[in-house]
Amino acid sequence: MSDLPHLLRDALVRADFTYDAVAELLGPRAHDALARNETTPALRRTAQAGGSPLATLVRLFLLQVPVEAGQAEAALPGLVDRMCVEGLLEQSVGEVAARLDVRPYATEHAGPAGVGGVVTEHLWVVSDLTPGLDGAPQRVGADHVLGIS
Repeated sequence: MSDLPHLLRDALVRADFTYDAVAELLGPRAHDALARNETTPALRRTAQAGGSPLATLVRLFLLQVPVEAGQAEAALPGLVDRMCVEGLLEQSVGEVAARLDVRPYATEHAGPAGVGGVVTEHLWVVSDLTPGLDGAPQRVGADHVLGIS
């Protein structure tokens, strides 16, 4: 059995690629625009983040733009080549592009009995790339895997 999902999860956690951190990085305007499949405000916000692992993952998986190979490796240490072999990423000269959408979500529930409080669990939904970002026409096949909507 492959340990890639566990290693990817660990990398996402280390980069703080969580719903709340992404929303904070993007700010309300860019976050709302992304919900409408408009990437321009988020591209501007992530460009100002100086290539942080979080900004790199947002650009790679949510905005679907190629990122510098070095930045991808910093955000996904030791995983880029392996994810390329598996067809999850695509590498060209100096750049890496996502072949799938990885979107952070969060759920809250009551803490364990006797402890109380609210526990937030972070999760990620993987789907095919989001079609029609920024209004670009794109056909999807019968086997297209949708994200949550």
